[in-house]
Amino acid sequence: MSDCRLPATQFFWSLRRRRLWRSCRRRYFLHYYAAAAGTTDAPPQWAQARWLRNALPVPVFVQRLLNAVLREEFYRVPDETGDYPDRNDFVAAAVNRGESEWRRLIRSGPQPPPSHPLLLELLDSGNRVTEVGLRLRETIRSEAARIAAGVWPRLDAVDACRRRPIPSPLEVQLNELRCFAVPAIAFAAPGGELWIIEGVRSGREGADEIALLHKFYAMNALGKAPEKVRSFALAPGEYNFVELAPQLDVSAAVRAIRNDVDEMTGVVADDGMVDPATFPAAPGEACSACPFRKYLCNAEPGSSMDTCAAGDAG
Repeated sequence: MSDCRLPATQFFWSLRRRRLWRSCRRRYFLHYYAAAAGTTDAPPQWAQARWLRNALPVPVFVQRLLNAVLREEFYRVPDETGDYPDRNDFVAAAVNRGESEWRRLIRSGPQPPPSHPLLLELLDSGNRVTEVGLRLRETIRSEAARIAAGVWPRLDAVDACRRRPIPSPLEVQLNELRCFAVPAIAFAAPGGELWIIEGVRSGREGADEIALLHKFYAMNALGKAPEKVRSFALAPGEYNFVELAPQLDVSAAVRAIRNDVDEMTGVVADDGMVDPATFPAAPGEACSACPFRKYLCNAEPGSSMDTCAAGDAG
């Protein structure tokens, strides 16, 4: 319906955006367009989308928390004596952050500020809030212990003078395109190389594109030769370094990003609007981890949003 169309937000490329686009167009619409319309006079369902977009299942919530702790602990500044007076071991730091986040989740109620992450499991928990809290704590402790036994000793041994602060999220201008990566840390490695470490991730999807953005950032912002920049991610489970695109094909990576951009911007009409009816649901295994399921979607195979609400909001 034309009166339900929404304005397209400013476009950028990210690996997360690609994943949502390829996995479910309806979730993509709700995440990038409906959520942005929640601050306007759009239907109230879009306001609901604005905070639902940040509902994360426990594993993803924990992954982001651990990436934040890794970043904070790695860049902690020593005092004039060279000591870290407020520093805990990695597991304790993660557990403390987890307790702080849990208190925030409980205090914020069912609809926290739009920028705050919340737990997907809490939305359907009923009287199982304690059970969700226990699962969160156990997952944080066990995964932090794996990092402490895996990659953390190597990172902790990096001299403070070789640790290089890096923005996260990291915006990179690829010619006229705005692109984002989410590195955790960076440091100067032996031989004059700069190592940029993404957070925990599995699989090779987007490895070339992320490595490309790291090199563009280092070249433009730091004057670092691209061949002196190496990109890594932390593999889940054992939490060891996995190099991303050691033999990078720059042209292929640029083409892949441009192909994504052409597809994603192709749904935007000439007047700068998007129609929710053109974003069908793609029900499947990913539905269980989707924050919009049940509340704004109720997906059926091949269904599309043909009203201002994306299905029942009840």
